[in-house]
Amino acid sequence: MPRRAHRPALHRPRRRRRLEVPPAAWAPAEPLPPLDEALPDLDDDEAWLVLGDQWQARGDARGVVVALAAAAEAAEGARRASLIAELRRVVGRCADALVGPDLAPHLAEREGAVRLIWRRVLAVEAICTLGPPGRAPAPDAAAVALLAAAPAHRLRRLHLTATLPASLEPTAEATRGWPLPHLETLVLGDPAGDLRLGDVGRWLAVPTLRHLTLAGTGALSEGPLEHPDLQTLHLHTPVVWDRLARALSRADLPRLRRLHLDVTRPEIGAGVGWLAPLLARLPAGAEVTYGPALQPWVAAPPSAS
Repeated sequence: MPRRAHRPALHRPRRRRRLEVPPAAWAPAEPLPPLDEALPDLDDDEAWLVLGDQWQARGDARGVVVALAAAAEAAEGARRASLIAELRRVVGRCADALVGPDLAPHLAEREGAVRLIWRRVLAVEAICTLGPPGRAPAPDAAAVALLAAAPAHRLRRLHLTATLPASLEPTAEATRGWPLPHLETLVLGDPAGDLRLGDVGRWLAVPTLRHLTLAGTGALSEGPLEHPDLQTLHLHTPVVWDRLARALSRADLPRLRRLHLDVTRPEIGAGVGWLAPLLARLPAGAEVTYGPALQPWVAAPPSAS
């Protein structure tokens, strides 16, 4: 009797079974329905096993993603690498259905600038490389599409960076006020990159934000640097100019636990006059560390107490 073909099933730790990947042409012809707000907790293995099986039974691309992601998480070595590669191929084939037609062309699986890290069927982490500006400043299309899709995927960690000189300002302004209801960790720029950050107030308005890294040039804030629940702040910048210095000296970060300051040219711009007022406003017990260029300018040992 010929063996019946079946779609890949979710990995069950107590009952191993062969995982078969879908054919290359397997992809829904129409967009999938929106994600249900009542999805299981991401750590509830059994609930996702049931939901993934239900999705696969009705030909839903998300069931295949859940199956491959679960199997990859449980595998090791070459098998894990193979499953992750297959997951990326499936995401590339079904991207329009999984993340929508606006974001799909920008995915790394389609040679785009956005790389997603999947948990179950949700893209909970993302890295987006902004392109160089054109003749006129304009929002980055990949970043805008990613931020628009972020709420549905419960994006928790976001890294916006650039390998060539680029500006985050048009994108931040175009998406100001857009909700990011699950974002906890935000990394803007890269110490080795060249991203102009602009006004960081748009990002400090995210209420769920807990960890913020600012690594670029031209960072500023129109008001005090404030957030009621921010726990860690890393600042990497060549120069602190006047508007950022004023924001730092009036900072209101009552729950900050760790602050790292790395200013590579502290002798220019606003200097380091903002440092003492900032330290005085930190909560007791906050840990403060400094980059090598700033250390000689620190009169006291690196402590906020």
